[in-house]
Amino acid sequence: MCSVIVSGTEIAPDQGVRMDLRLFFAVIWRFKWVTGAIALLGVALAVLAYGQPSFAHGSVTIKPRGTEVWQSQSEILVTQAGFPYGRAQQQYAPGSARTGTPAVPVGDLNYMATLAALYASLANGDVVQQDIHEQDPTGIVSAASIENTLEDIDLPLVQFTATAPTSAGASQLADVAATTLEKFVTNQQSSAGIAHNQRAELQLVQSGTVPTLVRGHKMTLSILILFAALAGASGLAFILESARPRTAPAVADDPAPAPASIAQTPPRALTSAGEPADWDDGVSQLETIEAKELAAVEHVE
Repeated sequence: MCSVIVSGTEIAPDQGVRMDLRLFFAVIWRFKWVTGAIALLGVALAVLAYGQPSFAHGSVTIKPRGTEVWQSQSEILVTQAGFPYGRAQQQYAPGSARTGTPAVPVGDLNYMATLAALYASLANGDVVQQDIHEQDPTGIVSAASIENTLEDIDLPLVQFTATAPTSAGASQLADVAATTLEKFVTNQQSSAGIAHNQRAELQLVQSGTVPTLVRGHKMTLSILILFAALAGASGLAFILESARPRTAPAVADDPAPAPASIAQTPPRALTSAGEPADWDDGVSQLETIEAKELAAVEHVE
């Protein structure tokens, strides 16, 4: 088992290392120049990791690295001439008894919803996507038909979702996608020779919505760099404190000398009665004189 010594204070291992805040800040303050320099270096590296500083026009600005992701949406309605959805009663196109063609509903909601799903697939196809990319190469567009989840029915609507690195670019790209699909369908109808009164029409319902920020500039790397710098500065301060403590610890193998009064006191012997003998200098002299007188008396006799 070993103990930890911090600033001359020994912390027993059974008690654990309980770091006192005052001791922590005292160590940091003692090596403030080292810890401060490392902390400033960490701040500088964190700023550089986040963006590139610029000193143009007499002011300091930071251009973030990477790009943001903005999102905007637009919608088109699949309908036909005359806006059949405006009628309160379902209209039917007459059939033909000669050809056996039945009467079909005008502006059939189910049929238009089927066309919406088809046009969404065309919008995601290579031809339309290439046309969109030629007009705006910075963003990405995806199309999907809309479903009424409450009544579980498909709607004759196509929704475009555009993502771009800027808010204005996302809104513009959503409009470009809707316009591109409308032109593509019109060209195909003209090439097929479909009469105007029999064509499906794509009408813009909603242009590019207010863009929303999907992903901003990331600060994860900057935070990690700053945290690593602060942790490294604190660790280095305590390493220096352990190497150069303020108070040197006492050596356990060198016992402290006894006080002079105790060290110089002679040991006291025990008499036959178990009481300590008096070794005082005066008593010793008296005993010596009595012994000499007794010897002289015996000689005279």
